[in-house]
Amino acid sequence: MINKKSLLYIVLFVVFYVTLMFSWYEGSEVRANIFEWGYSTPFTNAMNNSVNYSNYPSEISNLDHFVYAAKFKPLFPLIMFISIFLIISIYLWNQVNIYKLAAIMGFGVILLLLSVFNFSPSTIGGKYFSYTFVILGLINIAYPIFILVRKKNIES
Repeated sequence: MINKKSLLYIVLFVVFYVTLMFSWYEGSEVRANIFEWGYSTPFTNAMNNSVNYSNYPSEISNLDHFVYAAKFKPLFPLIMFISIFLIISIYLWNQVNIYKLAAIMGFGVILLLLSVFNFSPSTIGGKYFSYTFVILGLINIAYPIFILVRKKNIES
């Protein structure tokens, strides 16, 4: 019989996979949007120094589909990010020792830094991701502090 934690991991992996496929499909619209090729294809531009625009749609990296989807159709990329965030967080939150708490807090700091680097986004997806990074970062910073204060109160 499957325990609750294993079932939760299975459900989160299925949600992650389904939203991954939806994000990939929605982001494939970048191939038809010529005006976004210079702004929404960082992986293709990094891999190809000289791009031939006549066959450029066939050269666009699949990773750029996720960039485009995150910028302009952020629903499924956000759900995908939150599901992978929950998988990592649940794994870290179950073992309460000082190193895991430091990892959780570090993860929160990284999320807050990502929101700072994306402070003034120009697209709706950037705004949603920025807000999500702030909220999840604050949760990941507050949780270890709460655990440490509670543990100190129990020991006193």
